[in-house]
Amino acid sequence: MTISPRSDRPLDLICVGRIQVDLYGEQFGGSLEDMRSFVKLLGGAPANIAVGASRLGLNVGMISRVGDEQMGRFCLDGLEREGIDTSHILRDPERLTSLALLGVKDSETFPLLYYRENCADAALSVSDIDGDYIGSARAVVVTGTLCANPVTESACHEVVRQARERDVDVILDLDFRPVLWGLTGQDVGESRFVSSRRVTDALQRLAPSCDLILGTLEEFHIGGGTEDTLAAASELRSMTDATMVMKLGPEGCAVIDGPAPRRWEDLAITPGFPVEVVNVLGAGDAFLAGLLRGRLKGEDWRRSCRYANACGAIVVTRNSCAPATPSWRELSAFLDAAPGKTAEIAESVAFQRLHRNTTGRRSAETLALVETDRGVAAPALAETLADFGMTISGTALPAGIWGVGSRQPWKALRNQDGDLPAFAHEVVERLRQLPAGLNVIAAPAGADDDEIRALVEIQRGCMLSERDFLVDITGVGPDSAPVLNALLAHGVTPDWWILPSGEAASAPPMIAKADPACFGVVSDRTNPQEFARLRESCRAHSLQAAPFVRPNAS
Repeated sequence: MTISPRSDRPLDLICVGRIQVDLYGEQFGGSLEDMRSFVKLLGGAPANIAVGASRLGLNVGMISRVGDEQMGRFCLDGLEREGIDTSHILRDPERLTSLALLGVKDSETFPLLYYRENCADAALSVSDIDGDYIGSARAVVVTGTLCANPVTESACHEVVRQARERDVDVILDLDFRPVLWGLTGQDVGESRFVSSRRVTDALQRLAPSCDLILGTLEEFHIGGGTEDTLAAASELRSMTDATMVMKLGPEGCAVIDGPAPRRWEDLAITPGFPVEVVNVLGAGDAFLAGLLRGRLKGEDWRRSCRYANACGAIVVTRNSCAPATPSWRELSAFLDAAPGKTAEIAESVAFQRLHRNTTGRRSAETLALVETDRGVAAPALAETLADFGMTISGTALPAGIWGVGSRQPWKALRNQDGDLPAFAHEVVERLRQLPAGLNVIAAPAGADDDEIRALVEIQRGCMLSERDFLVDITGVGPDSAPVLNALLAHGVTPDWWILPSGEAASAPPMIAKADPACFGVVSDRTNPQEFARLRESCRAHSLQAAPFVRPNAS
């Protein structure tokens, strides 16, 4: 597979096929029957690939369908926040968005149950395929699952036909899910192989038109029609000139860019990275995203395979699919790790924060104010934040948690007995009950041991519940620098710092050194000149300037 630059095309990649809501069980070590709660996430193999590729710096679009309902809007919103073009994802008023329930029973068992009866993406048809849109990309990804029903199989072949006519490279992810072909019972969605001539024939009808074919060993077995891996590769080679990439799990991957080898030792294997496996679901999608980041940016196969192996290794350490895929900064940090240290890096808190703060998340829209020890006048705080473009609406509640912009008044939490760690634990529990988009400001009185423990606990709760965490130290006294130093030294690393205007511009070097993943600094009531210095200081030290920061208009 040799991809020409074609820099005049607006998209690097288009992914075609499944978009679904993944409902991930929050409890480990049990079956789906044992799960007590689930978290709602974006999923579906083509959507996962699209998210992964976009996070790695490619321009990506999707062709699919979602239901014209709440879950469809959730998926579209998630894709758009990742920078993915959704203009060719149809909103289907007659069908629902598909769902999947997933869990982790142990390091080798990952229960999976699909809800796809007459779902929206399974109705993708030939009439939904726009040839001009296909031609706007350098490459297109189709998956084997598209061939599991006649309607989407026809759409898949139309995508390939349009791509061939427009000099667009075709990537086939074999993506074999036996349950989606009706080869197993619904309760064994995690099954990865059942021999089927029907499936083999369908995949082999696609193979001659492809430039790249990739899959696991089991997927090569179904594609080649035999469980002898090298014989399967040879069978596919007899009908296609495509480069073939075998995913070998923790062993890495192998590229077959010429005749299929006759001996296993003749395979050119790029080794994987040792990590602790939490969940293998979604790792193959991240693998392809990394591989395409390399190839579409002009890298050779060896480096592209390192990207792919690293992306897969990172994702298996986490319990999700699309949300687990790494950003380019994250991938670079992982690859820069010393040999033998990748498992340690992947599990570190700093690496998790880097992931959280360099991937697609909505900026703070609504806030919850947590006061640990002092009173803050809600109107004054709202006025300060409004100066920076943060929309504040709703009625603030008494000291504790301020529900700002929420549709219903949330009961305030007050630190009445002075036990800050216990209060922080209560705040974390309450955060689980609040809707998405509600973020948290903590306003400490200082940096004593109890304040620090409380802030670290609230920070942990925000990370677990995917909320922005802001720490406001404008009220600690005339000199906030020692407090900032002490908080940073003890692991208080919020997404944003709210600092007094007189000290804000000098803070970014200190923050960047202690916490490179910090978004930036918000300053209270700053004037345009101070704001310009603050923004320049943030950018000079690789802190992302706040998207809502702007100088006081007055």
